[in-house]
Amino acid sequence: MLKFYYTQRSPYARKVRILLAEMQIPHDAVEISVGSFEHGSLFGEEYESMVPSLRVPAIKHNEQVIFESNAIMTYLYQLAGGDLKSDQNPPLSSSVIRPDYIWLDTMILTTIDVLLDSVINVAAMERFGVKPADHPFLQRQLKRGQSCLDWLESKASPDGFSPGVFSVADINLVCAVDMFEARGWFPWKGRSNLESIFEKYQGRESVRLNPLGD
Repeated sequence: MLKFYYTQRSPYARKVRILLAEMQIPHDAVEISVGSFEHGSLFGEEYESMVPSLRVPAIKHNEQVIFESNAIMTYLYQLAGGDLKSDQNPPLSSSVIRPDYIWLDTMILTTIDVLLDSVINVAAMERFGVKPADHPFLQRQLKRGQSCLDWLESKASPDGFSPGVFSVADINLVCAVDMFEARGWFPWKGRSNLESIFEKYQGRESVRLNPLGD
């Protein structure tokens, strides 16, 4: 049985939760208890000894550990072997990366992760009382986030990054901007293509039944 390690509040883990639901892959979901930065081990020593990035999510399958969300999603596609059971409309994309758009799709996925990392870094520092206005590094993080959004807007369409299917890039985007909406951390609106993608998939069963935790 595939084991999936996650936390409810992680947008990275939510990507994988949505894909697992789309593919209807049997798995054992293991929710990780979250500690504090002050204690040195945020997710517990056992988990962090298994995952060198010290982040969630991760999966364990046949004693093999795969970590980082997009790597996990790629593994799940390999595991499915083309037998995609998603029956929703539009259908789930048949691959993580479109064969004719390898570099574009790779850059889109990377850019969404850079966007998330930048905004989460700022939010984490603010919890320690460090405000962006007081620190050039955090100002750079916010500027990077807005730059990423502008670029993503230019590569998207109102129907998604790959019109006609629910793509992994769409999943990534929905999880990112839904976190911005829920936490009120970061202004992302005013980009019509990204707003359209976000609204389009709010009612999709895999998205609706796997919300971001409070």
